Amino acid sequence: GPLSPLGRRLAEMAARWWAALSALVALAGRASCCSVDAPCAPAVVVVTTFDGEYRPWRERLPLKVELPFPAGGASGSPLGWNPELQVLGVITGEGPRSSTLSISALGHDPRFNLTASRWLVSGIAGFDPLRASVGSAAWSRFVVDGEAARFIDPREAPDGWQTGWFPLGRTTPYGLPPPEPAEKQNVIYELSATLVERAFAISSKVQLPDSNALRAVREPYAEAFPDGAGRPPAVVFGDGLETNMWWVGELSTQWARNWTAYWSSGRAAFTHSAMEDTGIAMGLQALARAGRALPPEVGLLVLRSASNFVMPPPGHSPGVFKMPFLEVGGADAA
Repeated sequence: GPLSPLGRRLAEMAARWWAALSALVALAGRASCCSVDAPCAPAVVVVTTFDGEYRPWRERLPLKVELPFPAGGASGSPLGWNPELQVLGVITGEGPRSSTLSISALGHDPRFNLTASRWLVSGIAGFDPLRASVGSAAWSRFVVDGEAARFIDPREAPDGWQTGWFPLGRTTPYGLPPPEPAEKQNVIYELSATLVERAFAISSKVQLPDSNALRAVREPYAEAFPDGAGRPPAVVFGDGLETNMWWVGELSTQWARNWTAYWSSGRAAFTHSAMEDTGIAMGLQALARAGRALPPEVGLLVLRSASNFVMPPPGHSPGVFKMPFLEVGGADAA
């Protein structure tokens, strides 16, 4: 017969409890799917270097499930996991040592099968005003190590030297003969042209945000760099130079352009300065040798957005001019 009012009330309560219990079980299953017994196989690993770069992914993708990652280089920052999209997020920590350590630790973590994963570096960088404006985003075809070098203080360098930096195995800056393939190992990484061009094709029509703050930063550069810093933010191709030091100035920018061209035999164009990308690539290269990840030339994408310029406007000294750093032009734009 029909349920009494009390019976109906108990049935409704049981249904609600069952629905809540089912939701909890499903959530627990998602959180525990990344385990030694049931490893996750991310389609994409989003790589950031500090929380400001990571936060938009965590909140907007989102990366809802937190997983402990004590072996990483970012002081124990947890991983983020989206089970529906099969996307994993990591904060590596800043600098090449932290980035290499974190990628290596993640690649050997038994909770994950990364053998077919693609890796996306999403971060901020200082940009060359010759190439793009603040708020822009660049897909890299090449990333180059700027520290595999010898150095003489320019004040003590031989006459005629453009810089005090010169390659290992050479006795002058940009010395001949050009680098051999063996010398380029772990110095320059060429990423997948197919993957980079596909990413650019998907994203290049996106209208990036502009603002009065961004216009104010680029205005002093506009006359000298009309096709770069003078333009509104845009998605571009642009290659990265990686060093473990923060540098600024016109002479250093010219060195970065020349160094990038030297190691790439003129194929790469310096666009942005960061710290971690060659460390990430080196970590993936080692994991690929161990059969644990795709090599960087197959599975790595690097997208850097411009938080600042690497040199002051013409006529200003880097020691005096206060270089603006706009988070709105960097981490949020990425």
